Amino acid sequence: MFYFSYFQFALVFAGAQKNIGPAGVTLVIVRSDLLGKPSALCPTVFNYSVMANENSLHNTPPCFW
Repeated sequence: MFYFSYFQFALVFAGAQKNIGPAGVTLVIVRSDLLGKPSALCPTVFNYSVMANENSLHNTPPCFW
């Protein structure tokens, strides 16, 4: 098993995709000093300050049980 301290990174991005059905899951850990400083070319979906302000619910499709 591989262990690392995520404190040494500014951004950690992990994803698990599926071959069938809805999209998989994505985990993003962003250092707080990087939030609020997006590039002018950055799309909203990759602006992690938007995700932080909206409790990770921006661009989340509705799910029905």
